[in-house]
Amino acid sequence: MALLLVGVIVVNVVKQLVPRIPEAFLLIAMGWGLSFMPVFHNFKLEPEFFMLLIIAPVMFIDGQKQSFANIRKRFQGIFLLSVVLAVVTAVVVGLITKQIEAQWTFPLALALAAIVTPTDAVAMKSMTGSNEMPKGVGEALELESLFNDATGLVLLDLALSVLSKGTFSVVQGIGHFLFVAVGGVVIGIIGGFLLVMLRFNLNRHGKNPELTTIPISLLTPFAIYLLAEHFGRCRSWD
Repeated sequence: MALLLVGVIVVNVVKQLVPRIPEAFLLIAMGWGLSFMPVFHNFKLEPEFFMLLIIAPVMFIDGQKQSFANIRKRFQGIFLLSVVLAVVTAVVVGLITKQIEAQWTFPLALALAAIVTPTDAVAMKSMTGSNEMPKGVGEALELESLFNDATGLVLLDLALSVLSKGTFSVVQGIGHFLFVAVGGVVIGIIGGFLLVMLRFNLNRHGKNPELTTIPISLLTPFAIYLLAEHFGRCRSWD
């Protein structure tokens, strides 16, 4: 992890020297270079570890910059891009993959497409940050990239379900999507509100509030993620 952080720092320095190259490409090149180091041979990064320690804080920081007013204003566009377009793209990519890899079944190809189709907000900003884009288009793409993970997760879950059980249910898929998307938003709002109220009261009544509010701020994205994961696992057990 220390080497990965050093790699990110080096990329940030190089980015200042070659601003025309998207940061995502520089990070990919750095990852490729680090892969030749012996410490990374046979290295395996667990998905849960990656989601908790990397994705959760990065997405939390980016989500903090958004406003409900913009989301409400552009909700229709966000839905079309993050749900309809993501599903269509995943299906098309799955069909093409099935044609290329003839031995693959369509559910397996769809599972791969569901993994690679959703774009995250950080990658989108790194690709478009150095280019001038219409304000409305840039905001729409950034907001879409915050919500399309739910679509990708549901598609992946459905594809894996078909692979293991051999059955497909549209109703189950829609219900799972609502649980992942709406449930995640609700847990984020409630958990975030409670933590903000806690920080506010500590700032107001505490003698040295920074000693507690700073650790709480650092731990907030991890706490919200673990809370959402807890409810998700409880539902899967049911």
